[in-house]
Amino acid sequence: MQQEQETIVCKPTPWFILRALAMLAMFSVFTVLFYIDGTTGYREKNVEYYLHAAFQQAGTDYSRMKSEEGFSPESWKEFAAKQTVKLPSDPSLLPVGTENPMPWPTLLTDFERMKPGQPHLLWQDYSGEMRMAKTPPKKPFDAG
Repeated sequence: MQQEQETIVCKPTPWFILRALAMLAMFSVFTVLFYIDGTTGYREKNVEYYLHAAFQQAGTDYSRMKSEEGFSPESWKEFAAKQTVKLPSDPSLLPVGTENPMPWPTLLTDFERMKPGQPHLLWQDYSGEMRMAKTPPKKPFDAG
């Protein structure tokens, strides 16, 4: 007696196409997000880091100058207008078109706003206006 061979047929489940489309959508979104982060994301975070460092430096300079004789709103404005944000020498670490040297934000030249001596509050105001993160990166990103 000869046995008849049974062929096993595996048909896809009704959810197969839906799952495949969901995976395609997820991979597409992740691809776009990784592309954006790789081309501009970390560069913009670097600008935030260096701008925040300028705010900290302004606070230090203001405190130092406040104790000097002849300190006035005019002397602060004149000093602050000459200052620049210390940016990295490699322009590829910053967004295309970033001004270098970049002057301090005009907010830092305002004597009355600097008077309380709290640059972190000024940073929060500035970052809110410029749509930047309230807490900047702890260190700058490198090209790697």
